Amino acid sequence: MWRDIESSPAWHERIVSVTKTEPKIYHWVMRDEPGDKVLEWDVEILSDEPGKRITWRSLSGEPEGAGEVIFERLQGNEGRW
Repeated sequence: MWRDIESSPAWHERIVSVTKTEPKIYHWVMRDEPGDKVLEWDVEILSDEPGKRITWRSLSGEPEGAGEVIFERLQGNEGRW
């Protein structure tokens, strides 16, 4: 799920689209709560370490921000993250 962000509209009802515009740049379109405003922004993937983490930052648009998701194995559940 985290590696295929262009499929985000399938699992997040407020996301309208995510389009890859450059190798590490994605354009996001999302409806805000309650859905009367459309937000658009560009995100750059800063690092992508399979099985470890993904980091990103916004380049333009609204909202501004940055983030990171870290993947760790569950204790006692071999093969599960």
